[in-house]
Amino acid sequence: VMVEHAGLVDFDLAHREAMPPRPGRRVLQNASVSFDVSTWEWMMALTTGATLVVAPRERLRPGPPLADTVRRERITTLSATPSVLAAMDPADLPTVTELTSVGEAISADLVRAWSPGRRIVNAYGPTEITVFCTTEVCVPDGGVPPVGRALPGTELYVLDAGLRPVPPGVVGELYLGGTGVTRGYQNRPDLTADRYVPHPFSPVPGARVYRTGDRVRFDRTGRLHYLGRADH
Repeated sequence: VMVEHAGLVDFDLAHREAMPPRPGRRVLQNASVSFDVSTWEWMMALTTGATLVVAPRERLRPGPPLADTVRRERITTLSATPSVLAAMDPADLPTVTELTSVGEAISADLVRAWSPGRRIVNAYGPTEITVFCTTEVCVPDGGVPPVGRALPGTELYVLDAGLRPVPPGVVGELYLGGTGVTRGYQNRPDLTADRYVPHPFSPVPGARVYRTGDRVRFDRTGRLHYLGRADH
C-alpha cells in the first residue's frame, strides 16, 4: 500500500485527539515494523514528548517476556491485538494505564477484564486509510464495543450496493474518504481500481473513497459498529 506523506501528517495531528499528550508517558514499540500500528506507536511518542521504548522481539512475545518488559521498562502506554490481550493476565501489567486495542475486534469480556485502572481505546482502520481512522473509549457495560467515531479528516460512509447511504441501524458496506486515503497498491492497478472508487459525494475532481469490504452500521448516537466482512 502506497501511503502518502500528507496522509501521515494529518494522521499525526488527528491521533492526538484519541490519545492526548500527558506527562510521564512511556510507550512500548510493541508492533512489528511490518504492521502499520508501529507508525502509531512511534509517532504518538516522538511527536508529543513521550518516551519510546524499543526492545528486542524476543522480549515482546505474549506472556512472561512481554509482561517482564512492561514491568522492567515501566510502560504506561501499550498497543496490542485482542489475541495478545487474551493470552495475558491484566495483573501482570500493573504500570499500563493506557491500552489501545488494534487489528481485531475486541470482545466485551476483554474490555471487562482489562478496564480496571486503565483507559482502553478501540482503534479501527485498514492500512489503506493510513493506519486507523476511528476510535472509541471502551466502557465495560457488557456490550460489544463499537469502533466509534471518525478521527478528524476522515469521512465514513455506510452505503448499500447502489452506493446510497443507509439510515442508522441498517447494515451496509463501509467506504472511507478523506485525507488519509492512500494512493493505492504498488504495481497492482487492477486491485487499486477495484478497491479505490470515485467519490460518490465529492465535487473535487479525482476524489476517491476506499471500499473496505466491511459490514457496519451506525447507531443513533453516530458511533460505528463493525459486524464482519461482506465477503464472508
